Amino acid sequence: MHVLQISATVCSFISLLLLLIALGSDYWININDVHTGLWRVCSQMGCVQIGMNLPDFFHTTRAFMLIGMIAGAVSFFALCATFFHFQLGSISQAKIAAVASLLAGLCVMIAMATFTGFSGADITYYGWSFGLGWASFPLYLITGFYYATRVFMLMGLIPGVVSLFGLSAILFQCHIRILSKAMTSAIASLIAGLCH
Repeated sequence: MHVLQISATVCSFISLLLLLIALGSDYWININDVHTGLWRVCSQMGCVQIGMNLPDFFHTTRAFMLIGMIAGAVSFFALCATFFHFQLGSISQAKIAAVASLLAGLCVMIAMATFTGFSGADITYYGWSFGLGWASFPLYLITGFYYATRVFMLMGLIPGVVSLFGLSAILFQCHIRILSKAMTSAIASLIAGLCH
């Protein structure tokens, strides 16, 4: 189990780091000697801050990237808390980390797809910051699925037990009144297989 925790934490840290670098750097778009980020435009003459008078897709990209960064930080700190067995009420750190990672991945995907879709026709060269933004998206999903898999494996126990009782009822010729014995065990086995 420690291998799963360590790999999920490392993956969360890398995805958060990539997202922070993508947010803070100015190499989203490269056109000749000018490179642009979400916050500044830089050339050989220097850098100029980008104000608020921009197309809406810039604001959408900024907002979803910031929400993704916050969710990614929550995921990372929740994963770090699993090592110290820190409990926040009855809330599981694994569930917090999984939901926050999946939320961060969804927000980053929306931000990157919005930026790509609205700037794609005019842009000839995307920069490395843009690539790092896209790279953080699947890493957040991988981090979320690490712990979502753990939750689903535990959820698979319940239908598995129902399936075991259904099969034993068939073997011992007991009567199940709600559904047929075969149907009960087949449905429970299918659900257990999907959750596992």
